[in-house]
Amino acid sequence: MKTTLIIADDDFNYSKTLFNSLKNFEKDITILGIATDGKETLTMLEKYNPHFLILDLKMPKKSGIEVLQELEKKKNCQTKVIITSGEVELVNELNLVKYNRIENIFIKPFKFSLLFKSIQNNYERTNSKQLEIYIDEFLHNFNFNFTSQSYKYLIACIEKAINKPHVLNEIYKEIAEEENINLNKIKWGIQKLIASMNRYTSKEIISKYITYNQNPSPKIFIFEAEKRIKQKLSSQKLIK
Repeated sequence: MKTTLIIADDDFNYSKTLFNSLKNFEKDITILGIATDGKETLTMLEKYNPHFLILDLKMPKKSGIEVLQELEKKKNCQTKVIITSGEVELVNELNLVKYNRIENIFIKPFKFSLLFKSIQNNYERTNSKQLEIYIDEFLHNFNFNFTSQSYKYLIACIEKAINKPHVLNEIYKEIAEEENINLNKIKWGIQKLIASMNRYTSKEIISKYITYNQNPSPKIFIFEAEKRIKQKLSSQKLIK
């Protein structure tokens, strides 16, 4: 998953330095462009709808505050804002309650590595939550005991399968280590959960979501769920 961002600052030399610094993290970040005034910033936001906007507060044509005001009107815009400014008085005047899309504020000069860390932490939190929502939506097509601990382990299994290639026993082992419990408790709990699902979910529903199998094993179910949720993430441009 790559984070997309726009840099908005009227000091082009500063923006270029920041751009080159963030290019060191190219495998994680795609920089869509540099805007040098507020109007250009809004045009680029409309065109690209990035995950993040790195925003200076003091810019020509429209200030950073005016850009924030325009962003607040865009209810479907999910862009998070990171303020980077040398104007301490302007920063102090910001109403952080009013501008709830502000993720962080950095006073110039600052270490660019801290900016990247802020972007990375926020994006990982957001995608982890979105992934959990998609997994839960998929599982609600079937009859599960959604309040059981084994259901939480099943979500964790699918999430780990999506995030990196695993064999199922490695996934069970990782969860057991994280939860500090016996591996077999997770394995047997999920086996019982899937067996119950097979019993109480109609074969038509199972066939709709699980390819060529009306009585899937935990392995088949988990990796079929992985495939389908990856397709959804890809369609939402949350994964390559």
